[in-house]
Amino acid sequence: MLRKKRDKKRDQERDTERERAFYENGSKLHEKLIASCNGRPIPIRSYSCEELQGATNNFDRSRIFHTDGLYEWYNGSFEGRMISIKKHLQHRGDDIFTDIAVSAKMSTHNNVLKLIGCCLEAQIPISVYESAANGSLSGRVYDVTSDRDGAQQHQREPLSWQSRLKIAREIAHAISYLHTAFSRPIVHRDIKSGNVFLDQNDVAKLTDFSWSILIPEERFTINEVVDPAILVGEEGSVVWQQLEAVLPLALICRKKDPEIRPNMVDVTKELRKIERFIL
Repeated sequence: MLRKKRDKKRDQERDTERERAFYENGSKLHEKLIASCNGRPIPIRSYSCEELQGATNNFDRSRIFHTDGLYEWYNGSFEGRMISIKKHLQHRGDDIFTDIAVSAKMSTHNNVLKLIGCCLEAQIPISVYESAANGSLSGRVYDVTSDRDGAQQHQREPLSWQSRLKIAREIAHAISYLHTAFSRPIVHRDIKSGNVFLDQNDVAKLTDFSWSILIPEERFTINEVVDPAILVGEEGSVVWQQLEAVLPLALICRKKDPEIRPNMVDVTKELRKIERFIL
């Protein structure tokens, strides 16, 4: 009897904590959605902690497919659908709510990982996305081991040059959309291979908008290593010429002066031209 009372009290305390977290997190997310989405309603499904625990077998470590020290990504299944679940390891202030709000705003773009919903009753909100079946780009590019002689071996088939160029063009398209599709441009500020995921067809999906900022309306800006594996085959000469065209584009994109640095619309167009190049 005493044990049942203790269990009941513990469950009541847990439910109270979850209810408090739901309202506190919901209020902060609501503010971010209003600021980011001009007050327009964006449907975001609400998940319970139990639903996400069930979807991941209680966050089984074997289901993690990507981590960067700040959060972990899990493969999950819910109602017969494969999903990706982003679980933050520490509370990062408003960054988590910025990530959810901008992800929701960008979810209609084909090269952004689609936000499905989130769990606000967890102390640190947990986000739910469409499945990233082929994991992160960084995992795909750097997924290597060494044999007895020290030679590196890819665990999976390395990405071809054409696949890499396609991914670059797709992400450039997503970034140009961020910069131009809204009344106030959005700057991602953390573009890296670990924030690019691949779906089952290797379509690139941009993720993690935690560091994103909206540019004020009166402003428009804010202040060679080649894997030989991508240069083999009959198209090697074409690949070299494409590579030579991409390199200066990449270098000019690093210019600090915004008057010299091309905008992402121009970058996307240039990458499309390079991708379609035929000798």
